[in-house]
Amino acid sequence: MKIYNNTNITYSAIEHNSRKNTKQNFPADLEKKMTQYTDTVSISKTGQERFRYLSSVSSMDYQNRFEREVTDIFVKEDTESVKSDSFEHHVNRMATAYNKMKNSIEEKYAEQDYELEYYVTESGKIEELTKEKELDMLNQAYENHSNFMATSTEIWSELQDFTPSVVYHKESEQTANEQNIGENQENTAKSKEKGVIKNSAYQAFLSAIQSDNQKLSQQYLGDWKDLRLNLNVSDGNRKMLNGIWDYYANKR
Repeated sequence: MKIYNNTNITYSAIEHNSRKNTKQNFPADLEKKMTQYTDTVSISKTGQERFRYLSSVSSMDYQNRFEREVTDIFVKEDTESVKSDSFEHHVNRMATAYNKMKNSIEEKYAEQDYELEYYVTESGKIEELTKEKELDMLNQAYENHSNFMATSTEIWSELQDFTPSVVYHKESEQTANEQNIGENQENTAKSKEKGVIKNSAYQAFLSAIQSDNQKLSQQYLGDWKDLRLNLNVSDGNRKMLNGIWDYYANKR
C-alpha cells in the first residue's frame, strides 16, 4: 500500500499485484472510515497560515503589560520625600502608560512591512488581529485598572476614618481642632453615602485619556508630575481624592 498526500486530502491507493494481475479487495465500510479519518486530521492551507502568524496578544497580556508600564513609572519616582497630590500623580502615570501603549499600536499598523497576524479569542477561536481589537484590549485593561484603583481609594478613605488621632493642645485649641476633625469626617461620611469617592476616582481615571487630555499630554514638555489634566470631577472632590491618597502614601 502507498500513501499519496495532497494539500487538503490524504487518500489511499490500492496497488495492483503485477504478478497475479489481481486486485486486492477493501471492505466498503473500512474504506469509508479511513476517508472520514483523513479528512478530520487534514489541515487546510488557510489554517496553516494562521498558525504560522499566530500572535501571543490577548486581553490578559494587555492587562499585565499595562500594569508593568504603570509600575515602571512609579519606580522611577522619588520615594523619600513627603507625598503630595498623590492622586494626581497616579492619574498622570496611568495616562502616560496608556498613551505610550496606544502610540505603539498606531505605529505597528502604520508600518509598510506590517504582516497580518492572528490571535486566540477568549472563546478559543482564531481570528485576525486588527488595530481596533488591540485598542479594545488596551481600553479594557485601562478600565479594569481604573475600577480597581477607584475601589482601593474608597477602602483607603474608610481606613483613614478609623485611624485614631492624638492631639496635644491647650483646651481651647484642642476643642477647635476636634471640631475641624469632626467636620471633615462628617463630610467624608456624606460623600460615601452618595458613593462620591469611588465614583469620582473612577470618572477622573477615565477622563484622563479623553482626546483633549491626550493632546495636552503630548504637547506638555515639563515634569509630568506637574501636569494637571482636565479631570471630570469638581475641585472639592479633586482635593478630597488627593487628601485620601496623600494620607495613605505618607503612612506607608
